[in-house]
Amino acid sequence: MKASHSAIARLLCLSSALLAAGCVPAPDSTPSPDAAATSPSSPAQSAPEVPRTMAVTRDPNAPPAPTFENWLDAPRTQGDWTYTGTARKTSATFGEAGSKPRFAIHCDLDTRRITLARIGITLAEGMPMTIKTEALERNLPTLTPDRSVAETIAYVSPDDPLLDAMALSRGRFAVETSYLTLYLPAWAEVTRVIEDCR
Repeated sequence: MKASHSAIARLLCLSSALLAAGCVPAPDSTPSPDAAATSPSSPAQSAPEVPRTMAVTRDPNAPPAPTFENWLDAPRTQGDWTYTGTARKTSATFGEAGSKPRFAIHCDLDTRRITLARIGITLAEGMPMTIKTEALERNLPTLTPDRSVAETIAYVSPDDPLLDAMALSRGRFAVETSYLTLYLPAWAEVTRVIEDCR
């Protein structure tokens, strides 16, 4: 009887391991750009590298992005805010350590204009960037001033109530484009940049 219990236990462990292995996606066979660049067999590139832009249309074969009945219930986007400042500009940038930022809020101290920048994507001119807060939701027209940079921006007046709503929005606000929605924490860096422009 003991032998059959241990055989069943081994069978259950093996089945669990096989089930878990089946849940892991197959590795991508495409070499990373860094690996290709360091490969001794790859030819030297003579043209300067242009920043890659991300497609703003979803792959029809990709699983759908998770949806939430209330966007405030969505998990926060991974990353942290960082504040930087110079004599002419202050910025709060959001991203993960060691990676390019995904979003930024800039204050141009000369013009007193706030720029919201969705980094890593390029939208068609005029495509909206939607900012959602607990109290307000606004579609902002976008610009892409430099097509060689994967960045889409929207301008906001420093006295716009949307900025106050972003800073005070139940701990978070959302930045929605046709690509991927960011759920960002409303930390002190956000408020500091807004106040710098007032």
